[in-house]
Amino acid sequence: MSNPRKILVLHGYTQNATLFQRWISPIEAACADDNMEFVFVDGPVLLRQEDIWPGYTPPPDLPLNVKVPETQDDPALIPKAWWRTYPDVNETTGIERTITKLRDTLQNDHFEGVLGFSQGSTLAVMLCALLEKPDIYPHFLVDGKAPHPPLKFCVAVTGYLPECPFLTSLFSSPSKTPTLHIRGRADDLSPESVQQALVDVSSVNRKYVSHGKGEGSFLTLLAADLIPVQHTSCLQNPAGLSSSANTSTTLPGHT
Repeated sequence: MSNPRKILVLHGYTQNATLFQRWISPIEAACADDNMEFVFVDGPVLLRQEDIWPGYTPPPDLPLNVKVPETQDDPALIPKAWWRTYPDVNETTGIERTITKLRDTLQNDHFEGVLGFSQGSTLAVMLCALLEKPDIYPHFLVDGKAPHPPLKFCVAVTGYLPECPFLTSLFSSPSKTPTLHIRGRADDLSPESVQQALVDVSSVNRKYVSHGKGEGSFLTLLAADLIPVQHTSCLQNPAGLSSSANTSTTLPGHT
């Protein structure tokens, strides 16, 4: 058997690699038929209770760790992030550690693409831009070069765009990585207008599909609609969802 085609998978804010893998296991299983292997990575920032939205109760279909456990016996219960984003959504404390971790992950392996959810979605789009313009952040370089070739695709689910000087520079011009955005019009954590800002700067080869529910419903959307119908073409070739660039698609049953 040929080597697996690896996809880097980035969880959302207050999640972690263990929790996210459990949640999207139906997607992982569907892609395994095409010899795709999901590689789940933990965010390096351990969240404190004050880093998490007070009083927020996630919907049943959205597994978030909104309460910091008293012990760390169960890794799935430990809330992690790629950078701190509460109470200021534009805060990016910890992003330097995240970029270093991704650099080390990438230089020791080979990936075809990246799949990110929520804050991990923002990071996925950032990563594609960094691999094409690595000189913007010198600490990302390995021996003066990017640690990995540009990725073949990016799937970004309900991301947002923080306002900070580093990202302004990084997204001064869009990347070329084919990128599929999946957006929820009823998302109470990342409104559609906030998600659109990330779409607008992401890639010259971008598409997005939208649905009328919140963040948690993307699992049903991707596993039940995109993968069985198109197999994994949504992952292998996001730009192939339609024939023209920057097209929005509302899937049947998700209006």
